[in-house]
Amino acid sequence: MEKHDPKIALRNTFIRLGRMKRHWEKAAAAYFDPDDFIAEMQASITTARTVTFVLQSNKKHLPDFENWYGSFQEKWKTDPIMKWAVNARNSIVKRGDLETESEARVLIIASYLGAAESKWSANITLLSLSDIVRNIPKKLLIPQVINHGTLVLERRWIDQELPEIEVLEALTHVYSQFLDLLKSLFKHYDIETDEKFDFNLPEYMSPLVQDRAVYFSIKDGRRTGYRTNVTKMDPLLNSKIKRKYRSTSGAWRLFNRATNFEEACAAMFKVARAVMKKDGYHLPITLFLSGNDIVQIASPEIPDRASKYLIQREMAKLAYLLKSDGVIMIGEVWRASFEDTPASGYAAEAENRSEGITLNGANSSGECHMFEAKIERGLVNKRKVRHIGETNSMSNNFQFIMAPYQEIWGCLPNNLEDIIADFEKQTGVTL
Repeated sequence: MEKHDPKIALRNTFIRLGRMKRHWEKAAAAYFDPDDFIAEMQASITTARTVTFVLQSNKKHLPDFENWYGSFQEKWKTDPIMKWAVNARNSIVKRGDLETESEARVLIIASYLGAAESKWSANITLLSLSDIVRNIPKKLLIPQVINHGTLVLERRWIDQELPEIEVLEALTHVYSQFLDLLKSLFKHYDIETDEKFDFNLPEYMSPLVQDRAVYFSIKDGRRTGYRTNVTKMDPLLNSKIKRKYRSTSGAWRLFNRATNFEEACAAMFKVARAVMKKDGYHLPITLFLSGNDIVQIASPEIPDRASKYLIQREMAKLAYLLKSDGVIMIGEVWRASFEDTPASGYAAEAENRSEGITLNGANSSGECHMFEAKIERGLVNKRKVRHIGETNSMSNNFQFIMAPYQEIWGCLPNNLEDIIADFEKQTGVTL
């Protein structure tokens, strides 16, 4: 009698699923190259269809296969994306290429919230940048947009048989369904194995807008934008950092013992003050939290104000992908009194200004906290921090810079329109 080995079925199917993912990755990398994109995207579809073929060819290793697998077949019959994947594979194999097309839309971003945007259209892909700029309504070209605005040309590929969903997003759904299938196989057959099977959906398969868009400065037309890179901390570097900032250990203990979000923010600002005093500067840092646990750290480069609006929006989407329910941002700022602030409304442009270090925190419960302190530098050595002033704090005051996160979490204040109107009245800046 043949011996059943469910592990063989799991391993063979995982190998084929990995090939589907590699085609997906190549398609994503070729997003702006139509020929390569279509070739890799269709290869991902056809390979996806063979994942279940491989599983079924190994069913001799899986007792009670029909009953177990049948539940997934029944579920997929009512899943429009899974039905599309089957039909798409049959179309590619039997009739030729899918009827895919590239659409685009234009967004104008010049603030932390809201955007002027066009509808998705295939016609936009045929327009030049100068054509698009000429078609911007004149009512939108106010000083804030001209000086700090970015034109975002976002692209997406769709199949005419599934026009409401971008094709790589559809394939991500298919991939996630297969992961659930194999996770169930692993548990149902109680497979014991030393091999590492990763049943988690890779973060990059839920891409940010930046992966499918190009950016242009409205002020001068130059190509701008950025990309997110994820790196692992070198253990040796990590130990060096711990030794260098040993003096901050007390504040870190306060952070770890914090019983609420405000206490966590206050403790982290103590860390920030110590780092600022020791180094004479503080890189912009964003901490993504789950409760009081740090799940990710980002250090974005922000060359200008226009980039700041873009980056904060994308960081908010990253928070969503990470399932983060709290964010703490730390960095240096320019400070100016209301009387010294110029017509633009930005302290950075004031002649009489001072330096400061600030922390902005927000969470999905709607809390907002800000901590700030003035920085005084040495008279001779301008890089040395001579003194950090008293910490000033505000709680539950709306912070525009945290608005993208609150929008993602669905906890923007109900009186947001009044807040914006008051801000525009006080500063003369139109948002």
